[in-house]
Amino acid sequence: MDKNIEIDQSMVDYIFAHSNNLHPIQKKIIKYNESLGYVKKLQISVLQANFIQFLIQQKKFKNCLEIGTFTGYSALSIALSLPSNGKLYAIDKDKKNTDVALNFFKQAKVNRKINVEVNNALVALKNLKKKKKKFDLILIDADKENYINYFNQSLSLINKDGIILIDNILWKGEVANPSSKDKITMKIKEFNNYIKNKNINKYIKKKNIFYRPWGKYTNLFEGKEFLIKELYVKPKGILSLQKHHHRAEHWLVTQGNAKITLNKDIIIKKPGEHI
Repeated sequence: MDKNIEIDQSMVDYIFAHSNNLHPIQKKIIKYNESLGYVKKLQISVLQANFIQFLIQQKKFKNCLEIGTFTGYSALSIALSLPSNGKLYAIDKDKKNTDVALNFFKQAKVNRKINVEVNNALVALKNLKKKKKKFDLILIDADKENYINYFNQSLSLINKDGIILIDNILWKGEVANPSSKDKITMKIKEFNNYIKNKNINKYIKKKNIFYRPWGKYTNLFEGKEFLIKELYVKPKGILSLQKHHHRAEHWLVTQGNAKITLNKDIIIKKPGEHI
């Protein structure tokens, strides 16, 4: 088995030397946070931000949610990776830090991509749920006491094939130290045990693929009263569909220009259009 690699400062410097350069405003935020003393630890690391940017770009995410923004380094990193029509919804309860972050967003000219809410995170998440908002990526990096609550709220806000990222779950290695009994370490251990024992699979949508002369469709199930269908239609495909009224159905054409008879109405849908 390979030995674990120690990530010391020389290794970090090497990684940076072989990575893309930071945006000028990312550098300004790092410098500003250095002046804050102990609380600078609330900023995620540059390596973490780089990894998040990689995920967003590779997965082509468009809608992200951040719980815990601090002075804006992670939010800016996310916004810089989003496409021009991408959006980040950021939540933080500290107005002073949020005002600082907003100033940095304007300097980087990404403020139109970012919607910032100064509020209790649990209240904000419940409001997003009521509005039926969905996100491709959710980053949880707020008070550790509410990690379980934030995670459970996020489950109803994440898109199919989306990713929930949770910061600090190893807590500088203290979670593996039996003698570490401080409040935050114990809360993170509690969260990690909660995730281990929770049946996450029940939140993963099951896929059933059905082939037809006009192409195929995929059913993505979540409960008895909800259904998502993805339609893959051959060129000039013609098909007849009927939506059922006993459950909520959401259909998306992902391939082909489809001529569809839907409940006796004829419609034309292109890739990326919903039915």
